[in-house]
Amino acid sequence: MAEFSSLPLFTDAWVADTAHLSRLERGLYMDLMILIWRSPECRVPNEMTWIARKLRASVDEIQALELVIGEFCTTTGNWLTQKRLKREWDYVLEKSRKNSESAKSRWNKEKEPSDRNAPTPTPTPIKKERGKPLSPSPDGFEEFWAATPRKTGKDDALRAYVKARKNTDARTLIEAMGRYAEERRGQDPQYTKHPATWLNKGCWKDEPQSLTLIPGGNHGKPSASAERLNAFVAGARRSP
Repeated sequence: MAEFSSLPLFTDAWVADTAHLSRLERGLYMDLMILIWRSPECRVPNEMTWIARKLRASVDEIQALELVIGEFCTTTGNWLTQKRLKREWDYVLEKSRKNSESAKSRWNKEKEPSDRNAPTPTPTPIKKERGKPLSPSPDGFEEFWAATPRKTGKDDALRAYVKARKNTDARTLIEAMGRYAEERRGQDPQYTKHPATWLNKGCWKDEPQSLTLIPGGNHGKPSASAERLNAFVAGARRSP
């Protein structure tokens, strides 16, 4: 049995945060949040096999589940949680503890015992961050965005880009995204990473997949895919 049976769901935030997801991704995200909320200390093992088994996810759904986890969840290494959900869980836990202590104090003073129950989860008083206007796009972001094969969640991508730029330069991100876009060309877009997910997982560090040469009659010339990628990289390098 879960320590707190009620899960807080603030519909405005939910709609805003998940509007770019497919129905499959949104459903998996909701199932994952319920699993985390009902688990001890509001966390689950950071093990995809365990999570997929608990959610009864099919092989085809695991890739979508990985995208959702990469975008919305945080990990300490061995454990996985969701930051906002954990804040709500801690808030409810603290309120429950204070109510319990208050009831014991009243009892000890031979007064009527407190009839207050554990609280229904309510929003914790936090600073609004999503309402803040984003600063102008940093150097190279628009070129990076133009290169992305899946243009969803631009605000989230901008925040992730600013974070990533602390560790690498704009040219590296633009060229790596160009390679990823070329690798995903003609593939099922459902399994193409969102730009924010791609950045948060540090995918620009991945080894590029080798581009295949057209067999026969090309005399060693690059394939059309390779030529498109080379042209994109050359354009990125000429950008100021």
